[in-house]
Amino acid sequence: MKINIEIDSDKCHELSDFISVQEQHDNGEIIDYSMSVSDLINSLSASTNQQIGHTSELLPKNTILYRDFEKTKHVFIEVPRMQRKIDYSGFSFVVGFPRCIFQYTVKKYKSNQEKWDIFLDKIVAVKGRAPINMETEICSFPYSHVSTDGNVCMGGNQFPSVKNINEIENFHSIFFSSPFGNDYGASTTLDKNVSTLFGDTFCNKDFDDNVLISQKQNFREFFNIQ
Repeated sequence: MKINIEIDSDKCHELSDFISVQEQHDNGEIIDYSMSVSDLINSLSASTNQQIGHTSELLPKNTILYRDFEKTKHVFIEVPRMQRKIDYSGFSFVVGFPRCIFQYTVKKYKSNQEKWDIFLDKIVAVKGRAPINMETEICSFPYSHVSTDGNVCMGGNQFPSVKNINEIENFHSIFFSSPFGNDYGASTTLDKNVSTLFGDTFCNKDFDDNVLISQKQNFREFFNIQ
């Protein structure tokens, strides 16, 4: 595996600054994401103390940001805009969804624990097609399951534990396959309820970014990235 790190040589970086990282794997797969200078230093320091032949953690596809703390890891994954088949009140609908960011927390409660426990903390929406960065405007997820400030409710549904962090790259499908109800209501400028949004407005249609409600914060501010 080859890792390319993009640093602005004309800038004196602080530990909290974010830099671009690109992983090029032996199978040709390329994963782009961002890390703070501090997290990068910690990861490189840890890797020098690992046994020979032990590679660094392979991150999920579409990772936007990876933050490595002492007891937890935060993984931010971009989920593409598309029409998805969902279950709402016992009926199936194909509904347009906006481009989203899923924030996962990854934990091991015991040092000898073999698997990671996965928690979906927040889901938010973003407009357009431009690459997501610290200045990207954050919007509320438009449908149920998610509060206006991004907190996620999946009822009794839980994510399975994983041996490798990259296994969570398709966990958004578990969220979308969970039956949707009317919890938390709808968050769009249209002032329509969830049943109308699913059954009429965006049924078999692409989502319209113009109806998203802005959090009036960028990525850095909303997720409190220091």
